[in-house]
Amino acid sequence: MSLAPHELFAPLLDTRHMTAAFRRHLPECLSGEWELTGCAIEHPRYKTYLSEENRGRSSLALLYHLSVRRSARAAAEPALIYARAFLGERSQAEFETARAGTAPERRHALLHMPELGLVGWRFPQDPAMPWLEDLLSPEHRDARIPGLEAPVEIQVINYRPEIRCTARYRPLGERTAPRTVYGKTYANGAGCRIHENLQALRRQSNVPGCFVLPEPLAYDADRRTLWLDGLHGEPLLDALVRYQDASLITPLCRGLARLQHQRVPHGPTITADEQLQEWRKKARKLAHAFPALAPDLSALGQTLAQQMPAAADPVLIHGDFHAGQLARMPDGRLALFDFDELAWGDPMFDLANFVSDLFVQPMDDHQRLRLAQQLLASYQRHAPRPDGIARFIWQLRGQLLTRAYRAFIQQKPDTQNRVTRLLASARQPYETGWNA
Repeated sequence: MSLAPHELFAPLLDTRHMTAAFRRHLPECLSGEWELTGCAIEHPRYKTYLSEENRGRSSLALLYHLSVRRSARAAAEPALIYARAFLGERSQAEFETARAGTAPERRHALLHMPELGLVGWRFPQDPAMPWLEDLLSPEHRDARIPGLEAPVEIQVINYRPEIRCTARYRPLGERTAPRTVYGKTYANGAGCRIHENLQALRRQSNVPGCFVLPEPLAYDADRRTLWLDGLHGEPLLDALVRYQDASLITPLCRGLARLQHQRVPHGPTITADEQLQEWRKKARKLAHAFPALAPDLSALGQTLAQQMPAAADPVLIHGDFHAGQLARMPDGRLALFDFDELAWGDPMFDLANFVSDLFVQPMDDHQRLRLAQQLLASYQRHAPRPDGIARFIWQLRGQLLTRAYRAFIQQKPDTQNRVTRLLASARQPYETGWNA
């Protein structure tokens, strides 16, 4: 039996293997310019075809975080390489296409490792955001940043290749509570829609109980960059999850209920049927990767199909609502961030997403169950629904399946055990265990 595409790509997700491979093939390592001391992997994205006739079209995209030293006494510094991997001899043609589409003065950032079928871009080069290098270059320190006077220091906070990059800009050399501005750069025009949505939300959030939202300063259409004023506060992940501060539960659930009654000009509608179809796709891929889990995945799929709730009027959902997206401000109010995934959907979507994230946090089962019960009970007080508990349980099962799939594609250490634990959690009898 021939290997599946994800099995053929497996060596590229092995950090030890790739550390050795980069040492053998990277020009910077071969010349002695870099001493490679470590390698981590983020954001793997598969495009796989299982049929024999189409399998050769499969590809893998991922981001390598390298740790390098430029001299024996120098401190380690990060170096990012975005890579696309292909099967067979396809990488040569893909490299030539990438080279032809790159300005001559920027081709030095391209990388081809034919032995691994890999085409790469040295950050900040990105094939979908060619303007990113200008925004992050040292020369941009003297450019005009909305809300800041030049010069500024720049720090990359989050990078999703070919999707978006978030950077933090601060006055250069200032250390006493400096004003912070964030620039979110997108590969498409999403920043314009997010800018308009955030403006609309802020106009509706001046009543007690609403989340504090960052101020959108400007949108640069030429560089597809949304500029946001920074907010400073204590991460909710620390206060709620690590220190079990129950006083945050009521403002959290009240703020979520308020958000769901607001309106924005842009956003797709996500139906329960669309969610179910997406979960089924993930379950099939997991069953193919882990045949021993196929019976559990089949049973979970049947449960999700049987328990799918009736259609409800969609509400505004954040779409990526978890403790890492919130902070407690100095005045006690809660601030909410990241509005890229705003949509219309199931009223329990966001709360179930928040709770499903607890399953990947360092908590014991009793703490997790207690916190989930408190969150559900509080949310039901602020947004009561007769079918709220059943709807929440259905969303929670599906979103735990999504997290199991995410654990698989990210190929973190102990992947199969992670997937197994999350699937076991998705199949728990929550009707009796978490009935708030």
